[in-house]
This record gives sequence, structure tokens and C-alpha cells, in this order.
Amino acid sequence: MKSYFIKPTILAVCVSLLHFSGCGPAQKPEITTPPSETSKSITPPARNVAPSETVKARKAAASKKGGRLTVDKPVYDFGDVEPRNKIRGQFLLTNEGTEVLEIRKPIRAGCTCTKLVLKNYTLKPGQSTPLHVTYTVGAYPGKSTKTISIDTKSPGAPRTLILKVTANIKKIVAAKPERFRFEFRADSKHDYTVELESTDGKPFRITDLISRNGVVTGEFDATNRDVRHTVPIKIDVEKLRGTRNGIITFKINHPKLKTVSVPFQTVLPFVVHPSTKAFLRLKSGQPQTATVKVTSNFGEDFELGEISSTGGYAKVTDTTKTDDGYQIKFTFTVPPKEKKSIFHDSLLIHIKDQPRNTVKLSCYGRVSKTRAKPARRAKSTEK
Repeated sequence: MKSYFIKPTILAVCVSLLHFSGCGPAQKPEITTPPSETSKSITPPARNVAPSETVKARKAAASKKGGRLTVDKPVYDFGDVEPRNKIRGQFLLTNEGTEVLEIRKPIRAGCTCTKLVLKNYTLKPGQSTPLHVTYTVGAYPGKSTKTISIDTKSPGAPRTLILKVTANIKKIVAAKPERFRFEFRADSKHDYTVELESTDGKPFRITDLISRNGVVTGEFDATNRDVRHTVPIKIDVEKLRGTRNGIITFKINHPKLKTVSVPFQTVLPFVVHPSTKAFLRLKSGQPQTATVKVTSNFGEDFELGEISSTGGYAKVTDTTKTDDGYQIKFTFTVPPKEKKSIFHDSLLIHIKDQPRNTVKLSCYGRVSKTRAKPARRAKSTEK
């Protein structure tokens, strides 16, 4: 009897203990998995391709369609070469496309000094052909670059391939100085010296000296044969005033060179900015206004003198002194009933007490021809 009552009591106590301790089936504990374990057990999502990568892939696929001309090297460098020498080289052209490619004729060279020979103008996919180049370099020393343009056509988009040939032209005879700057200062000298020296050790003679309009002359012994020559030169100041830039050319009998050129620049005391003024769309009797500035190239103070017009179309209305010179305002007017449409004039700007340093401003005018609009026809209201 006692055992019959004890067992149900023990069972009721166990159920109560399980309910109050939270171990019942109604509540499940929350399990947290470390990140490392989660990454091992979870399959990563599919990779999203970036839009830019998709565009690049499409462009790469599109570039392979049709014919595509490539070259083994876009620039052919001949290195150091002697002046007036013919040098030869070649480019290797290849069709890396998927269809036949045709090269248009002619292949365009940057100058007549570059001769091109191409035998095969039609290339199958994967086929190559050489482009032979003959380049005749000039006499001026220094870096020289020429451009070659190759136009193609194929089932794909047309394309132009740009190639370049370069060469460094050596100095066979060096000139000191390499260039002159002739300044018209009050105390400037007019006697200079040029030294010519052979860089390869071979002697030569000077046979002549040439300058445009004879602005530069020199003294030399045409019978003297040496590796170095010193030549005194003189400039004609009056002739030089009308020459902004020029070249002094020495004719020599060097085995590899026939001429040596020395450029020069003329710097006058005063200058007008701009030196030329254009007046477009002029109407007869209606002036157009413009402003120019006169300054000293050497920063010297000066005063303006008389300003005159050679054609009568330009007329000065105001002159203003500035920190670095003068500002001149003037008008350009075409008289009424003029039959011609193009007009030229010049303003001669004189500098006070310096009659030789007059500045010239060139003016150009054009009358606009406006055509009368045809009369519109009245719309008919009749039906």
C-alpha cells in the first residue's frame, strides 16, 4: 500500500521541478554560432558583375569583330643621324581582327621627306605585312618627328592608325652663338662675331654668307680651310628695322654639310599691341571703336608724338598714359557711297624725340553686304 502512493508523488515533484527550471519543451535555448563556423557552413551568394566590367567585356568583344589593324611598334626611332641623310626602316602591320581588313590608299605621310612602300593593302585575319619607310632628314640639328596616318576599312568600324618616325640630327658644324637677338637700344652695338667649328674634326671652308635684303654682312677668307672659323659680322640698322626675324646662312664645303644657319630676332624699342586690327561687318558712315596699347620693350619711359593715318579711315579719339606706356582709342569709319568692300589703313604712332622708332598699326576693314529679304506673299483667303 505504501509503495502505491509513493510513486505518483515522486513523479509529480519531478514534473514541477522541470517546469520551474526552464527545461520544458516549450522554451528552446538560443544558440549563437561564431562567424568562422558560420562562413564554413553557409554557401556564399553568387558574385554580382560590376557594370563597368560588363561594358569592358562588350567593348573587347566588339573590337574583335571585323578587321583590326595593329603595329609592332607605334614609334620608330632612328637615333642619331647625320644631316641630309636617307635612312630606312620598317613597321610590321597585323590584322588581329576576325574578318578581312583593307588599308585605304594612299597612306598619309607628314611631309614629302617621308616615302612609304606597302605591297599588301588587304590583310586576312592574322596576316601581317611590312611597311617600308625611307626618311630624308633635314639639315637643322636636333630632334625631328614625322607622322604617318593609316586609314582602314572593314566590316567593323573604320579606324586610323597613327605611327611616328623620329631622329636626332647631329651637329656636324656647330655655331656659337646658336641664335642672335638684335636689340635697338640707344647704347646697343652693331658688330657681332660668329664662330663655326667642325664636330667631327674635318676641316672646311666658308664660301659665302647670305641674309635676306643684305641686313647682315661678314668678313671671312674663302681660301682658309680649317676646323674652326671666327667670322665678324655687321648689321645694317636701317634695313633691320623692317625685319622682325631672319636667318644668317653660311655656305661651307664640309664633306657632310653644305650650309649652317643661325637665326636672329629683331627687338625694336617700342611695340603696339596688337600690331594688326580688323574691323568686320562695317556699315557705311557708322564708326567702329577699338583700343590698342603702345609699350617699351625695355621698360623705358617715353612720350607719344604725332599719330597720323595713311588712309584716312582711322581716327584717334583719345590717348591715356598708363604705368607701362599709352592706351590709344580710335575709330574706323567707311565714308558713305563707297563702292568697294575692302579697306586698308595704317596708324603711324610717332615717339617724341625718336623719329626712327615710329610704330605702325595696320588696320583692315570689310563692309558687310546684307541682302534685302524678299517680300512675303500674302496668303490667299479664297477657297
